[in-house]
Amino acid sequence: GGYGTYSDTTARTLKAGTPLVSPTTHNIHLAVDGWVTNTLTGAQTGDAQLDMLVKVALPDEDLSGMSDGDAKFAMAIDRDGTLKYWTGTGWTALGSTTYGEGDWIRVAVVYNNGTTVKRCKVSVDGNACVTPNGYKDATGSETGGPWYPTLDQEMTQISSLKVVGTTALDDIKVTYGSNSSYEPTYQNADGSVVTVPKTSAKGSAIAVPLGWFDQNNVATSANTATDGSNMTIADKYQTGIDPNSGEKFELKSMSMTKSGNTVTAAITVPACNPPAGMGTVKVQTSADKSSWSEGVAPDGTTATINLPNGDSNVTYFRMVLEK
Repeated sequence: GGYGTYSDTTARTLKAGTPLVSPTTHNIHLAVDGWVTNTLTGAQTGDAQLDMLVKVALPDEDLSGMSDGDAKFAMAIDRDGTLKYWTGTGWTALGSTTYGEGDWIRVAVVYNNGTTVKRCKVSVDGNACVTPNGYKDATGSETGGPWYPTLDQEMTQISSLKVVGTTALDDIKVTYGSNSSYEPTYQNADGSVVTVPKTSAKGSAIAVPLGWFDQNNVATSANTATDGSNMTIADKYQTGIDPNSGEKFELKSMSMTKSGNTVTAAITVPACNPPAGMGTVKVQTSADKSSWSEGVAPDGTTATINLPNGDSNVTYFRMVLEK
């Protein structure tokens, strides 16, 4: 029911993480003015994913007075541009990113409908929205990840999609997976499938958000940075070093000054800005390369360390990502 029209628009280039349907054209979309309900036929039970492109339209009023008692999960953009979800009693922000009028964003919601846990995970433009305070599942365990409760813990299938407001939709997909780790599928503009997570130099799997590739103009198919640093994409992401700078995760230079009995080393490091949760870059010292100091976090690109007094006249330095 409702009202919607197919509209032509200028072909647009979308961010990394575009759905597999028509990844490069996107010159026709469904314009919504009022409301549209799309009822699904033959819906299956189990884990599922709703994946779509949405055109942002800021509301005339804030969301505080709005509610939808029939929805098992509802999302909306608030007046300040933040994406929020309906908890059943109020609206809670899905992360801190803000979006502007007319922006096209990709929203993917993975519903995990296990026997004891009913929850969903939300991603925008390939980046998972992290739960503000974590979410305790039906057993009381902290999931610690980007999971949100579905209302009443009752949803067993996706039966319909209701869109309210003056907005537009494109590339709506509903896909069913076999387990709770089901993830969206992404592809490059050339049609090749994106492989995430990437692998760090130490061999551990690092989930690099697809939005990071787009923001840094890096091909999503890349595993190693092409800036001559020989660092892996995962390690560039972890350490926060610009993947196009040519910089490595290493000490660059050092100068020393003496004042009285104190010797101070000023150590230059590359510009590092690790994402939240990845840790803190520190420069540590050691006299034997086995016991290391707690370390000093660089101020910008310089770490200033007072060398320890003692009998040893040898001091070793190293840079680490301390979690």
